[in-house]
Amino acid sequence: MGSINSEEIISILKTEIENYDTVCKDQEVGTVIWVGDGIATVYGIEHAMYGEIVIFENGVKGMVQDIKRDQVGCIIFGKDTEIKEGTKVTRTKKKAGIPVGDAFLGRIVNALGAPIDGKGEIKADDY
Repeated sequence: MGSINSEEIISILKTEIENYDTVCKDQEVGTVIWVGDGIATVYGIEHAMYGEIVIFENGVKGMVQDIKRDQVGCIIFGKDTEIKEGTKVTRTKKKAGIPVGDAFLGRIVNALGAPIDGKGEIKADDY
């Protein structure tokens, strides 16, 4: 039985460290399998939390409201006609909430805190 010496171990470790992929692969993406009446059924985001905000690939946001074994149901915060079977959905890992801060004073925003007054984006102090 062959043995491995410390120099070989160090060499292997150096090679592994040099080739280490630092890209985070923690993003969970699912796929819409059904859409209707402002609700999307999504497969593939098994770790989604109730009330979590998700983002559809066209930028429309939604919120997880039904969790089943292999799929979740999401309320769509926008036009459901823009979302079809096969649309990708990404978890945000954030619960529903709205951005807050002094920059919101005097501004007109929708229910999600997004500006609708035509004066551009708002930089929030907190969420």
